[in-house]
Amino acid sequence: MDAIARARAHAAYGRTRAAIDLLKPLATGEQPPYAARRALAELYRDLGAPDQAGRWGVVIDGWTSAFERDRLARALIWYHEPRAFLSLAAGAPEPADLPAVLELRGQHGERAEARRRTAAADGKHSPASRAARREEALVAVTAVLVALGAIGPWLALGVVRMLARDPWAAAVMGAGWSLFALGALLMAVHRWMEDRRLGASTWVTLVTAAFAVGSFALAASWTAA
Repeated sequence: MDAIARARAHAAYGRTRAAIDLLKPLATGEQPPYAARRALAELYRDLGAPDQAGRWGVVIDGWTSAFERDRLARALIWYHEPRAFLSLAAGAPEPADLPAVLELRGQHGERAEARRRTAAADGKHSPASRAARREEALVAVTAVLVALGAIGPWLALGVVRMLARDPWAAAVMGAGWSLFALGALLMAVHRWMEDRRLGASTWVTLVTAAFAVGSFALAASWTAA
């Protein structure tokens, strides 16, 4: 059994990695009629990898689909030497479909560059913008921690004491809502500290952690009492 037949047998039993490992060395730099390249391209098509199916199958005139050629064109944006990416032999003829693929590559490249310029103009990818998004994400996490770590135990304890007709229930519920207001205050403090570049995220996180631990400890002591 030759290598291509063995590769197809591997693929039939689900051993696709073994099939690819057998076919790729044969397909790299292969001369026409491209039997190994066709087998490898067919395997990638069956695996749902249109860019790779286009890469290995574009040398066969009319074999690739329009979608596979489009995926190949997108992949080629990052490569200056298409023949090297396609693993063509030095003396192999240029694939008939390659000029159309390169034209598509140019179109995709222009659109990608236009998106990059637009994003740069909007400041979405600037270091300052990325830092701001990280700050906002940390603030959101901090708010959740305030709600779950601090407010939750107080409100839960208040509900329990209210059901038990405890006179302290109203006070405990009020304290819980006070912590909710504290969370809003922390957000305002964060904004002030951020403008003054005082490491807002670190301070907000530390203060939130302290209040969360304190509220858990106080809730536990009241429950024990």
